[in-house]
Amino acid sequence: NFPLIQNVDLQDKIIFSCNGTQTLTNYNVTWYKDAVRLINQSSKVQLIENKLVINDIEWNDQGMYQCFLTNDVGEDTRSTWLRIKSEPPTVTVSNDLIVFNGTDIQLTCTANGSPWPNITWFKLNLNDDERILLNNMNGKFHVDKRTGVLSVLNTMRNDSGIFECLAQNILGSAHARTTLLVRRRTRIISLPQTMKIIKAQSLVLVCHVFSEDDVAKKISWYFNHNQMISQNRVYNESTILIDTPQNEDT
Repeated sequence: NFPLIQNVDLQDKIIFSCNGTQTLTNYNVTWYKDAVRLINQSSKVQLIENKLVINDIEWNDQGMYQCFLTNDVGEDTRSTWLRIKSEPPTVTVSNDLIVFNGTDIQLTCTANGSPWPNITWFKLNLNDDERILLNNMNGKFHVDKRTGVLSVLNTMRNDSGIFECLAQNILGSAHARTTLLVRRRTRIISLPQTMKIIKAQSLVLVCHVFSEDDVAKKISWYFNHNQMISQNRVYNESTILIDTPQNEDT
């Protein structure tokens, strides 16, 4: 397999085969790089029968490779240029995310580059003045080194912040950021208690509700599964006033 130019990535592995023809048999194979004969160099360069194996390709592996096949009646040769493909990293991350506390989420980091970049995640607070390396911390954060996905388990309010994905290879680095905002769920804090009153005495029921300050909420009251509509009943946010309770209000 001797194309005129062989393009590879850094840290790749390549195998060249030098095979004889029907008219060239019982031959010896000799390999050269840039006119210098190659020999076995531990695990880096291996000569196996008629094959040349180059492991963990580096910049200085670029050049012209030749194989010479010789026997008693002649010789043949093949050559190719080994060229290293390379590009600095690029990276994109998932969109900003708003979730409720207790949610498990995943943030994606899509990186490209040659050689393939290493992925690292950092967390910054919302003021962007503190940067924390996320490396499978206490089982809370998990980074999949293969896909670049950051998993955050059981999100809490203090997990809110700016998340940065950093992609690095020998040609440089690139980063992208996304924001996670964890909101506390709107919930009922306390319900009205069971009450006994005198007929025609006004009744006030209060339902205390928690919600984030900037989250709109609507409180509805139901009686025997039917929504109550204000008539002689006065609503004030979480309070209902029944000014003249009747038997049918029990």
